[in-house]
Amino acid sequence: MNLGSEVNSNFAETCPSITPDGKYLFFGRYNEKRELSNFYWVSTEIIEKLRPKQ
Repeated sequence: MNLGSEVNSNFAETCPSITPDGKYLFFGRYNEKRELSNFYWVSTEIIEKLRPKQ
């Protein structure tokens, strides 16, 4: 799923996990050599921005 430029890049993002309190999304990102390079986190508010409006 594309979550926009705050999460997705030209590289592969993997292992998404939301913290128990629901505030953060953690994920890993592979580099150009397909080696897992780093882990990142963002606020889960970006998920709410992507939800369809009802």
